[in-house]
Amino acid sequence: MRPIGPPVVSAIQAALHAEGLPVDTLGDLDPQQVAVAKTADRRILGTINDLAFTTEHVIATAGGLARCDIDALHHGLHRTINSITGYIPPIDLVTASRQDQR
Repeated sequence: MRPIGPPVVSAIQAALHAEGLPVDTLGDLDPQQVAVAKTADRRILGTINDLAFTTEHVIATAGGLARCDIDALHHGLHRTINSITGYIPPIDLVTASRQDQR
């Protein structure tokens, strides 16, 4: 595992803000303490592949990357169900957790 660094922490905080959530919703994201790890779970890898294919399709349908609304694509991917039964989009879990804390 390696630290994700300031650019990724900034991207996470920007995504939270775009969803109307405070940037500290996930706690203090110290770039030196938050890490990304590999997964051996084939379901996760399958989901990532599904998202890649979806991304490819949306970009092609838009007429290429230059014509694609990247913000809309990103927003849509957050709500795309590509998983086993019982899937709840992560942003919905964060929002629900945030509401439970109030």
